[in-house]
Amino acid sequence: MRRCCLVEFCPKCKSIMIFIGNKAICRKCGYEKISRRGKRNNKCR
Repeated sequence: MRRCCLVEFCPKCKSIMIFIGNKAICRKCGYEKISRRGKRNNKCR
C-alpha cells in the first residue's frame, strides 16, 4: 500500500512534513503549516 503523495519539506529543518486535514506537520520539529492544497489533488491510487 502506498501513502498519499502529497509531501512537503519543512522550511525549518528540511525534513518531511505529513498532511493531516489541511495542515502540514513536520515529523522532526513539529512545525505546522496550513496548506491550501485541499482534496482536489488526490490523484494517488
